[in-house]
Amino acid sequence: MPSSLTESDLIPSWAEQRGLTRCFVYNGPSMRPTFAPGQLLYVRPLTADLQPGDVLVFQDPGSAERFVVHRALALTHDGWLMRGDNNRLQDAAPVPLSRIVGRVELAEAGGDYRPVRGGRFGLWRAALRWGLYQPLQAFRLVFGWLYRALRGWSPLRRWLKLRFGGGLQTVRLETPQGPLVKTLWRGRPVARWQPHTGRFECRKPFDMFVDKPDVREKEGNRADTEVAEIPQ
Repeated sequence: MPSSLTESDLIPSWAEQRGLTRCFVYNGPSMRPTFAPGQLLYVRPLTADLQPGDVLVFQDPGSAERFVVHRALALTHDGWLMRGDNNRLQDAAPVPLSRIVGRVELAEAGGDYRPVRGGRFGLWRAALRWGLYQPLQAFRLVFGWLYRALRGWSPLRRWLKLRFGGGLQTVRLETPQGPLVKTLWRGRPVARWQPHTGRFECRKPFDMFVDKPDVREKEGNRADTEVAEIPQ
């Protein structure tokens, strides 16, 4: 059985030599688009030169094993005021220095490394996004309503299916967790259905004309599907 990677295995030697001795995998929406899920964040352990605008990793007060990454706003007597770059409001309570792990200074994705801007510039860029948050939310609300209305309009759905449906292909996979039916558009996965759970997911804008696949049994095989077995 292969051994699991440790935190030190994920840190390049040159980054460790620069003092970035902690590494975390980012998940969640609160720091988008600054970070994307799955990115590795390289952290300099707690130092005395933290300043507003720095991106900090701190221990979640509700769990000793869970960590949060947000941007520092200001230092108070009770600790740092924090806020995610994608959050509408700042965190409810200040974060005391005892819970701060360190400052994020480097992010990795797909083998590329980029510095994480903090300080005054990082705070200015985050403040610009926060200022745009309400207008963006209003736009998403209106656009989302319009999109859902158009998606449910049968004439448009039929036209899109006639116009673009020729590139659709359905593939059925047998997995250890049960059958998985994928819909491809010109070879690109755009939807998937799990018949055993009833869960159907489809990417936008393909949900405007892609329906749940028809996988009725026919002569011992799946109708309109290509079958691929995944060994257990």
